[in-house]
Amino acid sequence: MTEAIEKLKNSLTYQMSLGGRELFHSNVWCWLMKQDSAFIRVFFPSFDPEKDKVESIQREWLNMDLVIKLANQKIYIIENKLKSLPYPEQLQKYTNQAKDCQILGKVYTGVCDTLTKEERKDWNFISYSDIAEGIEKQLENSPLSNEQKAQIREYCSNIRCMIAIVNHELKSSENRLINSSGKELN
Repeated sequence: MTEAIEKLKNSLTYQMSLGGRELFHSNVWCWLMKQDSAFIRVFFPSFDPEKDKVESIQREWLNMDLVIKLANQKIYIIENKLKSLPYPEQLQKYTNQAKDCQILGKVYTGVCDTLTKEERKDWNFISYSDIAEGIEKQLENSPLSNEQKAQIREYCSNIRCMIAIVNHELKSSENRLINSSGKELN
């Protein structure tokens, strides 16, 4: 039984199966970072896998999508925004909830940024396009198996398809974020 549990914990396909669309991506990123902490640099370029010892990578810690915990209460926060738009109050709430920690970096993700610099304060935005590009770049030096690398390349390809569809819909709807036609964007 323990062997089966470990196999599932280390399986990318299993991690991908654990949630809806937004959770799907957060689960993939979490899995990648647990396999090779260098993937944290996709979101936080200043992270140094040689110097920064990761204690844990947690999903939904205090309702935050991904929290990377280092020694001495130092953390990085990733808020994944795919199904909904970010709002400043939510980002500020997450900052306040982590007040007992030293926050080394905070990012929120999405297809496009909808907040002004004033609204996001000290949060940074990273697009899904940049995430796919960063993952593929990091993949070149990763110790993942060839099979896992192929799965991750397909994942990045799927992100690009998703972005193409959203961009097409935004262009055809004069940049309205709500889709009236239905199928493709949903």
